[in-house]
Amino acid sequence: MPDLGDPSDITLEAVELIDPLGDVVPTASAAQEVEFFAQSRSSILLQGLGQDIAERKIYAKHFFRLACSWLFIITLILLLQGLGLWNFKWQDNVVLALIGSTTVNILGILYVVANYLFPKR
Repeated sequence: MPDLGDPSDITLEAVELIDPLGDVVPTASAAQEVEFFAQSRSSILLQGLGQDIAERKIYAKHFFRLACSWLFIITLILLLQGLGLWNFKWQDNVVLALIGSTTVNILGILYVVANYLFPKR
């Protein structure tokens, strides 16, 4: 009997009947099963890709809103600090830390979202 190798290496295209003498004998029913499972696999993959696209759109909108809100709040704080409205006064090092951490956080979030939305293939 021929060595069939590792069972995990078998693909849908390789599904065939093997007789005890080692000759490969494909049958019509085996070919139909291969076609059926190939179509089922394609359908499942297509549904999964559609769901991924829909979820990515949702998450992209959420992250965009988060980034805009975050930047709006930082802009508001900078305006209050710079114009001195309502006696708003923070120490300069606190404002610098806020600006620096915000910049790093926004860039980090955008990097993660961009890698999620556009994976390297």
